[in-house]
Amino acid sequence: MSSTKTLELLESLAADQWGIITTAQAKREGISRLQLSRLSERGVLTRARQGIYHLPSASFGPLSDIREAWVALRPSLFPGERLSEKNDVFVSHESAAIIHRIGDLIPNKHTFSSRSRKQTRHEDILIYNYRKASDEDVLLVEGLPVTSIERTIADLADEKIEFNYLAVIVTDALRKEGVRIAAVAECLDASAHAYGYANGQAFIEACQAEARSDEDREEIAHRFATSLAVDLGFKGISTTLAETLEALSKRAGSLVGDSLPQKAYAKQVEQINKQIRQVFRQYPSVATVLSSADLPPSNPAAKALRELGSTTSAITPEAQAKTETEENQESKRKQQR
Repeated sequence: MSSTKTLELLESLAADQWGIITTAQAKREGISRLQLSRLSERGVLTRARQGIYHLPSASFGPLSDIREAWVALRPSLFPGERLSEKNDVFVSHESAAIIHRIGDLIPNKHTFSSRSRKQTRHEDILIYNYRKASDEDVLLVEGLPVTSIERTIADLADEKIEFNYLAVIVTDALRKEGVRIAAVAECLDASAHAYGYANGQAFIEACQAEARSDEDREEIAHRFATSLAVDLGFKGISTTLAETLEALSKRAGSLVGDSLPQKAYAKQVEQINKQIRQVFRQYPSVATVLSSADLPPSNPAAKALRELGSTTSAITPEAQAKTETEENQESKRKQQR
């Protein structure tokens, strides 16, 4: 068979498999491993992993790696054959969350589940065995068998992933069309106590509160950076100071979001305190935004920034000159030491 005919046959075989073909599938149709290797050497095929190749028609995107992993688990069968088997593996847990586009998890391995016992030699694949799953629990999404959003949330909660990650997943899921709060609450009932909540409904409320808190911090940092950008645009500040302000903006956003250990916080404040005061004096709108922000009072870093903003936003020229003189004198004393 000529290379052209071979490629045409491979393309027809992989039409329902995202342009992916395996050596085992090709062998079933009379195409040898050597033929695939030669096509790969010529650049016609691209080797994705052992025994897995991409054809010229292959589609690439956020789900490409998961698709390759799923194909690799049963390399001799085609999708139609696998999907008709009730005991075949299905995408679950972190990988299912990626497919549903909920949360921001970045898993170390591709995660699958099986109703029976399945093993794999692929180090980047994790299979949860003997999983009970109804027909409603497993859906066909993007051509892959995937646990439903509700089941995905239940599985991740059962694995006791960190609450802040789960909170984002839950709130993202509730924004999806067709996802009901009652259904999500029910799937969280079993794990609620492990996270310290009475039931799934209380769990959801805590997740939503956590998500709102994260959004508030992002909004504060955004407003801070926006004010800097406005001042920079109108005042035509130099490149050097612009870079300094950008660094301060990022540092301030970090301080607003997280309480730092006392020693680490003190060191950071010592390094940037003088620069921040100077920025606030030159650009009062920055101080106004930060001092009026509704920051958590228990956050020492946020409290210090808030106090700094409120005092410098109303500084007078006389006070400014006095402060600069004191700072210069202090600097000279340190140099003499």
